[in-house]
Amino acid sequence: MSSIRLTIAGEPTLFEGRYVCSLLEHLHVPQDGRGIAIAVNDVVVPKSRWSEHELREGDHIEIVKAVQGG
Repeated sequence: MSSIRLTIAGEPTLFEGRYVCSLLEHLHVPQDGRGIAIAVNDVVVPKSRWSEHELREGDHIEIVKAVQGG
């Protein structure tokens, strides 16, 4: 499998996987879906689609983690 170029949180990144779930695993982001939102090209990908949403060359990824506090 060849690498694709992604931009993750504004940083150019090479990634050898194809799906959101494999990207999260690669980045060591918990996939329980609690308090995490993933956006690809400014569109939120529901947790139920992380294993089937295919990433493409040039995609922009944002990973948002909710934090408790006040």
